[in-house]
Amino acid sequence: MKKLILVVLALTSISTFAQKLMTNNGQIEISSSSPGTDVEAKSKKLLGALVPESREFSFKVDMTSLDFPNDEMENHYNEKYLQTDKDENRYGTFAGKILGAEDFTKDGVHKVVAQGKFKIHNVTVDRNIVVTLKVVNGKINVTSEFYVPLKDHKIEVPTLVFAKIGENIKINVNIDFVSAPAKK
Repeated sequence: MKKLILVVLALTSISTFAQKLMTNNGQIEISSSSPGTDVEAKSKKLLGALVPESREFSFKVDMTSLDFPNDEMENHYNEKYLQTDKDENRYGTFAGKILGAEDFTKDGVHKVVAQGKFKIHNVTVDRNIVVTLKVVNGKINVTSEFYVPLKDHKIEVPTLVFAKIGENIKINVNIDFVSAPAKK
């Protein structure tokens, strides 16, 4: 009897675990355009999680993993603007839920809204982001593009530098979840 209970518990745990889709090779790009210069950086080290049953969606990136076109730009970004040498500033995160009643696990393209908390520079802001989920044969690709005002996260940029950096940073997220949740 004890063995049967342990087997049932193990299967329940596996089933629950299978419902959580995770990846560690998502991509994030940041960019800002201004008359002075264009700033662009990307990282292929975005972590992502999606739990279709509870509609939870999150992602996290080590801000120091962003690759800039030149070392000077990367050093300014890490040292002067985000101060990524401080542990509390090192990661950018989003954690929330996908809103709506639509079953986004079915094949097709689903535009939805994820409502949650976005944190960079150790400042957390409530944010709704539009998310596109492209589902093909149970594989889910998540993309999103949204803008982040630097002032919302208390990122200070000297007045003279604002001619080079825009006040809003565009964020593009692209995450592939390669395994499908178990169907009931």
